[in-house]
Amino acid sequence: LTLKLNSIGSGTSRKKFCDALIEFLNPFKTQLSELSQKRLNANPMRILDTKISHEIDILKDAPVISDFLSDDDKIHFNETMGLLDALNIPYIQDSHLVRGLDYYCRTTFEITSEVLGGQDALCGGGRYDNLVELLGGKPTPAIGFAAGVERILIALNEEIPQSKKNECDIYIITMLQDSIKTGMVIADQLRQSGFRVEMDSLRRSMKSQLREANKMGARYTAILGEEELKRKKITIKDMGTGDQQTIEIGSILSFFQN
Repeated sequence: LTLKLNSIGSGTSRKKFCDALIEFLNPFKTQLSELSQKRLNANPMRILDTKISHEIDILKDAPVISDFLSDDDKIHFNETMGLLDALNIPYIQDSHLVRGLDYYCRTTFEITSEVLGGQDALCGGGRYDNLVELLGGKPTPAIGFAAGVERILIALNEEIPQSKKNECDIYIITMLQDSIKTGMVIADQLRQSGFRVEMDSLRRSMKSQLREANKMGARYTAILGEEELKRKKITIKDMGTGDQQTIEIGSILSFFQN
């Protein structure tokens, strides 16, 4: 599997990029396909998705959106890549990986498989921070993706095991931005050892996260608060008995395996 990643920034960043892209492509307008000519002024970013060889050649020298990102956009993208690095998840930065729809912002991604040949995409998506508001709701940060079930089955080339009942062994509670990365690394280690682990992604209060853990039937919560993070420790709470103890972060795997 290959993870491709890019950032298309905020609306302001995209507007500056689109203006530069139109200026670059205008001299080549007569060489573009009929569809690309229609997209040139209406939605020029969609031209970057072209599969036509001579258009791909033209776009090799086109502006890239990373040159137009704001400082906030760059910080957000660097944080995303930092989390992937912390989890040892390899990725490729693809400056042409964009989404032309207005409700997309910042991170775009695609996962491909080399066993599928030319049509190699398993899934693709990105951040939808503007979508809920466009539909009349409150501003709501979100991500989404579309995936091809048949392609996934071909890539797996094996039977899909019967899914287990939706239960949670350990729910990790993080309270600070710095603890999110540590929490994700711990969650990954525990999952690799067969534990079913959930972790809050909405940065809610501890009370809300404990309520969510209880709702999911978590057997334990692992709490990474400010004091725990300073001391490189984590507090484990037995959700059945209410008993809790604080242990070294590095010993959490052995704690649950014993």
